[in-house]
Amino acid sequence: MQAFSKQFHWCRAAIAEPYRVFFPLGVFWAFWGISHWLFYAVHWIPQYSMQLHSHIQIHAYMGCFITGFLLTAMPRFASARSASPVEFLIFFILVNAAPVLYMCQAWIAGRICFASWLLMLAFFAGRRFFAKKKDSNIQPPVEFVWIPAGLLAGLAGTLLLIGSDLNWFPPPVNKIAKLLLEQGFLLSIVVGVGSFLGPRLMGTYRPLFTGMDVQAQKRRRRQSLAVQLAAIAGIAVSFVTEGLGLIRAGYFLRTAVIGFIYFRAHALAVKPLMKEPFVRMLWLSFWMVFLGHAIIIFFPLYRAALLHIAFIGGYGLMVFAVGLMVIFSHGGQTQRLKAHAVFLSVISALIGTALILRIAAVYYSELFFVLLGTAAASWLLGAGLWLYLVSNALFSGVSSEELERCHEEAKQRVESLRSGKPLKS
Repeated sequence: MQAFSKQFHWCRAAIAEPYRVFFPLGVFWAFWGISHWLFYAVHWIPQYSMQLHSHIQIHAYMGCFITGFLLTAMPRFASARSASPVEFLIFFILVNAAPVLYMCQAWIAGRICFASWLLMLAFFAGRRFFAKKKDSNIQPPVEFVWIPAGLLAGLAGTLLLIGSDLNWFPPPVNKIAKLLLEQGFLLSIVVGVGSFLGPRLMGTYRPLFTGMDVQAQKRRRRQSLAVQLAAIAGIAVSFVTEGLGLIRAGYFLRTAVIGFIYFRAHALAVKPLMKEPFVRMLWLSFWMVFLGHAIIIFFPLYRAALLHIAFIGGYGLMVFAVGLMVIFSHGGQTQRLKAHAVFLSVISALIGTALILRIAAVYYSELFFVLLGTAAASWLLGAGLWLYLVSNALFSGVSSEELERCHEEAKQRVESLRSGKPLKS
């Protein structure tokens, strides 16, 4: 009976805090999307699919982490109710249906599921933020305007790809669609959420509204929003430019926008002020996102391989760092955020090794699949160690009292984020 009670409370906690399900689910899909390089290298499977790999990594692996983070964070930032069981179930079905359909070669059906997931995220966010507007002074962070921009990029790319599959559009449209879907969607989320959350976690945040009256704060907020919208437009133009064949120009513009937003927000700091091990991992991820785009300006012919600097070294490290913070802080184990320096160093080293081997594979064509398989093994080991590290906080049973205490701690951390004070474990 006691075991059943713990399971019940864990399920209740998982619906209230969806990261408990979607974060490990994301690791599962990452294992599936990456392991086929290892399996092909050791001749366990007869063929591989780059398209399947990219779709699972973006739509399932990253999609699950985005779902878990936003469904947990947005209700708290909006002081609104958490996901309902029905909403939770819809997200769970959509985020899993898309990769399953891709594996069955049902590309159009899978993309329709992914587009539905994007629309559901927009609907979920709208219900939380806009429903509170009439009776509350709470406003979403200005940087969160990148979230609908990312959803729009993903939706536009998906719909254009469906049209391309049906031969409705010429080849340049197909290229732009792939860029919006495979890069624009994730990059927008990373730039927006990263430029807000990162400096506050690293202790490098500098508030824009200090010492202003209400009207001055509103003016400054409008100015900041205009800057963010101009940056979003710049990112969109960069993808169109690249899709039309002007690769260097596209990456120059994109790198300039990323650098501007990150430097403006103090995300690209010389070093973080906070000393927690996960903060150093997060700090490194921001530089990898920036440098991973900048280097392609000089070596555009190798952009497919060099983009993995941003994908593996940037997005991958960022997901693990933020995921660790969310899991330990919401799980009532904030003291562990200061620990595990060696563990996180090993994880970072394994992911770094995977990145180096992935890039090296391009230069050693005779060892291409051997290096890809070894890179996959290194990444899988690092991800497995990360999952082991967080498993206790992620899967342990939660009592009603403990759940309420964790919620109160989470509320305090959200207030700290809103005010711009560094988060202290």
